[in-house]
Amino acid sequence: MKLRKQIASQFREVYFGGNWTSVNLKETLADVNWQQAARKVYSFNNLARLVYHMNYYVSGC
Repeated sequence: MKLRKQIASQFREVYFGGNWTSVNLKETLADVNWQQAARKVYSFNNLARLVYHMNYYVSGC
């Protein structure tokens, strides 16, 4: 398999399932509403910001 197709396949599996961890973003974040995602905890980034950065990185790839 070509490298580009392999990388694309890995991204799809992380987002939609089928990867070796048996965890995916779609199912994990399905029950999270925007208030929970935007909630600030101490000085850490909130969930909304982390997901935004992940999507920004993937769209650049």
